[in-house]
Amino acid sequence: MNLGFNIPISGGLKYNFKMNQNVDWYVDGGVTLNYFIMSDIVIKTESFHRPVEFRSSFTSTNEFGYKLGGVIMLNKKVYFEVNYLGLGKPNIKQTVSSSNGDSERFEGKQMVSMIIFTLGRNFRL
Repeated sequence: MNLGFNIPISGGLKYNFKMNQNVDWYVDGGVTLNYFIMSDIVIKTESFHRPVEFRSSFTSTNEFGYKLGGVIMLNKKVYFEVNYLGLGKPNIKQTVSSSNGDSERFEGKQMVSMIIFTLGRNFRL
């Protein structure tokens, strides 16, 4: 099984618009630092009746990006939030090797972005 993780850390500013007594609206923006890591992929098969293992390894990488979002809050209790994270184009380096000694290296940039939707409820303890 192959697992990949983007771990974004963000910081920025949030601005509040008071629409009326029951509705608040927030917009925010900021910068992100994204840490990208992917686990190895291992494929075991047979070639000419001999077992062969192929392994694909990736290097972890960091990249700067940005965050834009907004929140609508109803009655200071229920909120709906949407955030877009443009996490940059990390330089991904991959090495593919086989158990018979062959090896190749690949390198490329891949745009990473995501949209996060949140529906929540505020409460006090």
